[in-house]
Amino acid sequence: MKRLTAGVYRVFDGKNDSSVNFLGYSFNIEGTFKRLRHELTLNASANRAMQAAYNAFLEPKMEILEEYCENFITIGNFEYADVNNKAVIESVEIMLNTWVEKYKNAGVEVILVQQEV
Repeated sequence: MKRLTAGVYRVFDGKNDSSVNFLGYSFNIEGTFKRLRHELTLNASANRAMQAAYNAFLEPKMEILEEYCENFITIGNFEYADVNNKAVIESVEIMLNTWVEKYKNAGVEVILVQQEV
């Protein structure tokens, strides 16, 4: 049984931690990272700000900031966060907002990525 990772992530310059940070959440972070890497590598991201920043990053990185670990449902061989449960989405949004505030309080620029439910 494989559990898909749900939670908050960021895309950033690994050599310049004070540069812009793109934060978002996903209920399949590994899949989101694969898609983002593919689009950004091809210079085909619909998020023009993230594409421009990614192109300028000296060492582009993606990392999971916090995982969501409750209310999973099983479908076939996978466990998914129950996105039909409003409380699940609200919990992950609270996690994201906490990280946004943390970075902003540290004086780091934050841009939100379109969320994926």
